[in-house]
Amino acid sequence: MRLEGLFNLLAEVPDYRQVRDKLATSSPVQLSVLDEAKSLALGTLQNDLGVPILVICPRNDDAMRLHKRLLMYCGENAPIYHFPENGLLPYERLVNNQMATWLRLNALGALMKTHPSQAPM
Repeated sequence: MRLEGLFNLLAEVPDYRQVRDKLATSSPVQLSVLDEAKSLALGTLQNDLGVPILVICPRNDDAMRLHKRLLMYCGENAPIYHFPENGLLPYERLVNNQMATWLRLNALGALMKTHPSQAPM
């Protein structure tokens, strides 16, 4: 189930249009968005601007939650990638999690495929 029909509702909000227009001209924008609305705002921005968006979250749990919500809005086949933390300290000599490694390589590969004119925002 996709909720991208809500993108049109947000696109009609004047404050959103102002942010979108600033980002379209590569102007820096600083804003605060409620956690519950971040996935809708990011999905709508990506839909409107058509460029990759890189989101950095403070904790892995936050990143996983945002990733799941973005997939809910944009659909399972949308180009949304999760770059998980590896969970190891730099000096630990443990075997790395293969799934985390695969997800990280998948995300990096997707960024490498973008055209230079579509540098991540």
